[in-house]
Amino acid sequence: DQGVVCFDTGICALRGGWVGGFLRLSPARFGFVQGPRIAGDLAFTSPNGSAWLGASARYSGLHLHGKRVVLEYTVGDVRVFESPWLETRGDLNVFARSLELAPGSSELTLALAAGSATITGPTSTRAVVRRDKGVLAVAVLGSDVRLAKESPGLTAVFPPRTGARSVKVLFWSGHEAPLPKFDAFANAAGEHENLAA
Repeated sequence: DQGVVCFDTGICALRGGWVGGFLRLSPARFGFVQGPRIAGDLAFTSPNGSAWLGASARYSGLHLHGKRVVLEYTVGDVRVFESPWLETRGDLNVFARSLELAPGSSELTLALAAGSATITGPTSTRAVVRRDKGVLAVAVLGSDVRLAKESPGLTAVFPPRTGARSVKVLFWSGHEAPLPKFDAFANAAGEHENLAA
């Protein structure tokens, strides 16, 4: 399947991701009468408003490396590299957000998903958000990062860093029965990419 994400450069927020197609354009007046619509099935959306809670964000640009896109922006005075990707194993489509945060003396909080979440795992690295038709499962991979329940929903909390920190956030949505497959996928997920390189 084709994976698509929408990144809001105005506030440096990954707004959502979907599979199954890019955009559906209206044939009326060359697509100018109605706005484009998602052509696939929405897998996840982020909460409204700023993605980085309590901090200002400024988009710097993007870098291309083969088929990969690396977004660059700053949160406060911290440089962030981010690269979204769709990883597939069998019938499981998992969206991955690879992030690399520069050293910083302050804690940073990233809003991931709206809704009430149940956080599991001894280090608060897995969460499930209940939805009308199934669940959204989220996992964070990386040292010293944890999931938390804050307004407006599920967040990832990054403590102060003396060195660069690489983290991968995984999103999967579907019926509840395949959740163990997602957990196995998260446990076997590969190394974090070197986004600075």
